[in-house]
Amino acid sequence: MAYLATNNCLEAVLGAILLRHFCRGVPDLGKLSHVLVFVTAGALFGTFITAASGAMWVSNRDQADYWLVMQTWWIADLLGVLVVAPIVIAYKNESVRSFRYSGWHILELMVLYAGFLIVLSHVFMTDFSQNHITFDQPYLAFPFLWWAALRFGARTLSYLTVIVAFLVADREDPGACAPA
Repeated sequence: MAYLATNNCLEAVLGAILLRHFCRGVPDLGKLSHVLVFVTAGALFGTFITAASGAMWVSNRDQADYWLVMQTWWIADLLGVLVVAPIVIAYKNESVRSFRYSGWHILELMVLYAGFLIVLSHVFMTDFSQNHITFDQPYLAFPFLWWAALRFGARTLSYLTVIVAFLVADREDPGACAPA
């Protein structure tokens, strides 16, 4: 188990080193070149290296299929990085700018979140009789994501992305996001 914990810690360190090296400093998700570096070097390459080494250890220990373990590990880590890391990066970059919004901006932000949650409740309708998710018109969430990105920046967009990730995870495995 210590190997797996070390491996996962090294993934974060490797991703941070790659990001800082190729972005020449702190990455800014407002720049397309930094987003491309984040996706390729930080997310794809960093998670691949640790998934490959972790899968080697797990497949040797449990006599499991290496490629299946590696693919599962890589996809899980990749999705985790793509959902969680933007919040950390955006928070770090936007922490200098405090939320000094006027009353209209706060109202707009509240309308954005309320509308987004209403649309998501429609998009991720669960058919309990069939025990599966029906993604009814998933494209309806995109205007809210664009609105968040253009009006409120990467921080708000990353929060909305986490909301979607939690909804999908909870629908796939009810109770997965509930407190233990």
